[in-house]
Amino acid sequence: MMLLKLNAQMSAGIEQYVSFPRSVSETGYSALSFFESDKGWYSEIRYNYDETGAISINGGRSYSFGKKVSLTFKPMVGIVVGSFTGLNFSLNHEAEWGRLFYSTNIQYMRSFRKETNSFFYSWFETGYSFSKNFFAGVSVQALLFCQLAQQFNKGFLFGFSSGKWSFPVYFFEPFNQQQSIVAGIIFNTEFKKFNK
Repeated sequence: MMLLKLNAQMSAGIEQYVSFPRSVSETGYSALSFFESDKGWYSEIRYNYDETGAISINGGRSYSFGKKVSLTFKPMVGIVVGSFTGLNFSLNHEAEWGRLFYSTNIQYMRSFRKETNSFFYSWFETGYSFSKNFFAGVSVQALLFCQLAQQFNKGFLFGFSSGKWSFPVYFFEPFNQQQSIVAGIIFNTEFKKFNK
């Protein structure tokens, strides 16, 4: 049995994504910034991420365990304002085993305005790091509205990383008319704890 542990270093990062649907006029932009304390407390601020025109502030705790298989869980709750007003309940989960990786984001968006505006969203990806710098895999995103309307997109991902930077590219529905591309720029850094 593996023992639960909290992260020992502070970390922070920024993620920015641009999506290119078939209609160029619908190109979307989203951003996320996070901070994690050396005690595992985790916070995020997101723009255009949960919903177009919405900003969310989320907080929770990060838990990591395992050596050969590294697992991380980040349960969070947050508030969303703008085009969507409500609460965000989410769980981020990541795993690494050698060169294999997996991550998922599951969230429930509870609307303050109308119950029918509430929805579930999930993003899943898994892949393989071919080297220190190149990775590829598959990705799936699912959206389920409370009025039972749903969207389901699957596709491929590949990317390049160097130091603290990573550049993923996702191709959703590459073989039909709903195809889209999402390109990202991610920066992550860690801070050593200063002892007095």
